Amino acid sequence: MAFVLHSLRKRLSGGVVLAIMLCCSLSYADQTADPAIRNGKRLVGTNKAPGSVNVGLQDKKVRPEGSVIVNKVGAQVSGDIKLVNDKGETVYFGDYFKDGRFGAKNRPSVVVLGYYKCPMLCSLVMNATVESLREIRLESGQDFNLLVSTIDAAEKPELAAKKKRNYLKSLGVKSGEGWHFHTGEQDQIDRLASELGFGYAWDEASQQFAHAAGIFIVSPEGVLTRTLWGLTFDAKDLRLALIESAKGQIGSVVDQVVLSCFRYEPDAQKYGVYIFGVFKLVGIFTIMGLMIWLGLMWLGERKRNKII
Repeated sequence: MAFVLHSLRKRLSGGVVLAIMLCCSLSYADQTADPAIRNGKRLVGTNKAPGSVNVGLQDKKVRPEGSVIVNKVGAQVSGDIKLVNDKGETVYFGDYFKDGRFGAKNRPSVVVLGYYKCPMLCSLVMNATVESLREIRLESGQDFNLLVSTIDAAEKPELAAKKKRNYLKSLGVKSGEGWHFHTGEQDQIDRLASELGFGYAWDEASQQFAHAAGIFIVSPEGVLTRTLWGLTFDAKDLRLALIESAKGQIGSVVDQVVLSCFRYEPDAQKYGVYIFGVFKLVGIFTIMGLMIWLGLMWLGERKRNKII
């Protein structure tokens, strides 16, 4: 009997080694499978922005990047960008970082750019953002900040405050904690928009700004971690983007397991199943199961030896 158990342990040990090698190889494949990663380092700007259509305005004043959203995931956003909040107070973008006045070490930010007098597109983006935020089971002011800024320096803090009140009332949001609406000087607004990759152009004929639709997720360290394009934002994608940006410091353990099996697909503009992450998770659970089984076998053998 002892000889059989000894042989069984040797075979299981070999199985554990193979499982560990499988996880290691999958970990390596995890890096090389992503075209934005080379030699274990993430390359910034390797993915093209999906759905970015240049409006092609002619003889107009073009703001940073034209009227498209450029993928700048991985870029550091400057903390010294000066804005004015909806209370008329001077603030800096770094105030929302982990060491800032309104930040926390684990609190990422959802950033929305547009302008308060926008007749349609900006309102659609803002409404879609808030609707998704209401469904993600995370609390503004505790788990994340919502930062909104105009791209038009002609708009003043009074208008920002009015827009904030209107959104809170019309969308039935009980608390505005963590909601910050901003205006600012044009050079500071341009800096923020350029670093996020948000382009816009003024159309003199229509007296409107032309711009694309999307929102940005900025980490507590001030790094742009995700750009979400479109007029609607799936609550699952937004939740995963915030948890990813906070490096797992918000959300639950289950969220971490789910995130390991999903990866954002820029072309599809959503999080999709990441097969290597699934394999890695299966490998981990396989090793855990083998270790538990070996432990039970060992305890059973000890009890039998004591009886003998």
